[in-house]
Amino acid sequence: MSTPSAARARRFPFSRPLSIFLVFLSAMPLFAQAETRKPSAVWPDHPIRLIAPFHSGGPTELVAKFYADLLSGALKQPIRLENHGGVDGQSSAEMVAHAPADGYTLLFGTVGTQVIAPILNARMTYNPETDFRPIALIASAPIALVAAPSLKIASIGELATLARVKSLRFASSGNGTTGHLTGELFRAASGIPLVHAPHQGSPLAMRKILSGEIDLLFIPLQTVLPYIHLGKLKLLALSAPSPLLPNAPTFASIGVPVETLAWWGVFAPAGTPERVIAQLTYASERALKTQAAQQLEQMGVTLFTHKYPAQITRFMVSEREKWTRALHPLKISPHPETIEEP
Repeated sequence: MSTPSAARARRFPFSRPLSIFLVFLSAMPLFAQAETRKPSAVWPDHPIRLIAPFHSGGPTELVAKFYADLLSGALKQPIRLENHGGVDGQSSAEMVAHAPADGYTLLFGTVGTQVIAPILNARMTYNPETDFRPIALIASAPIALVAAPSLKIASIGELATLARVKSLRFASSGNGTTGHLTGELFRAASGIPLVHAPHQGSPLAMRKILSGEIDLLFIPLQTVLPYIHLGKLKLLALSAPSPLLPNAPTFASIGVPVETLAWWGVFAPAGTPERVIAQLTYASERALKTQAAQQLEQMGVTLFTHKYPAQITRFMVSEREKWTRALHPLKISPHPETIEEP
C-alpha cells in the first residue's frame, strides 16, 4: 500500500530537487556579491606603486627608496618606486591625484608638490588639500649652502666680500624647489647679489658645482653630506640646525632670518577607503620605528614624529601659511628657463 507521501512523490517527482535548485538560484546574487567583495577585502594583494616626483639620483629619491623598502617589509608586498621628473613635481602629483583611489598608487609628496607649487602656480590641475589623503610624514632636512672648492671661501662673510667684486651664480635642482626658494630668500634677506641658475635635476647641479662650473648650490643636506665630509664641497651654512653637523652655522645664527626645511610625506588619492588609509598609516608608523629606519637619520634627515593624518593636515596648513608669507614679496615666475643636460 502506498503512503500519501509516496503518492505526492509520484505526482511531483522533481519537487524536492527543484526546490533545492530554486533556493540555490535565489542565493547566487549573495555569492556573487561575496566574490566581488573578496579582492578588496584583502589589501594589499599585489604590488603598490610609489611615485617620486623628481629625477632619479636626487634628495627625494634617497629618502623615497629607503622608505619604500621599509614599507614593503611592513606590508609584505613589493613597493615599486617610480621616479617621474617634471616642473616642481606637478605632473607626478597630478597623475596620482587622478589615479584610482584603491591604495595601489601613492605619491611620495614633498613640500614642493604639496605646498609650494600651488602658491607659485595659480593654474594647477590638482588641489593638494582636496585631491589627496595624508598617510605619513617621513622626514625633513635643512637646505645646505655649499661652495665649489675653486671659490676658496669658508664663510658667509667671505662670500659677501667676494660677491662685491665677482658675479656669483647659485644652482638649484630646478625652479620652485626648496633649494631655489631658499636661495631667493637668502639673497633677499642678506643683500648678497647672487644669480640663480636652475638646473634640471640634482645630479646635473651636483656635477656642475663639483667641476667648478657653478659657484654655489642650495640643496637638501643629504645630497651633499658625503661631499662635505670628504672636503669636496665647503659648507657655508644651513637653513636649520642638523644634529649631524652641530657646529655648522645656520642662516639665522649669522643674522640672515631665513629658516626653511625640505620635507617628504606619503599621500593617497582622495576617496581611498578609510581602512586602507588606516593600514598604510599603521604600516608606515611601524616601518619608521624599526632599527633600519634610524639609518635615514645618518643620511642627514630627521624622522618626523607626526603620526596621524589630522596632525599632518595641521602641519601642512602651517607650512602653507609660512611659505605664502615668505614668497609673496619675491614675485617668482613659476617656469623660467632651466639648464638641461647637453
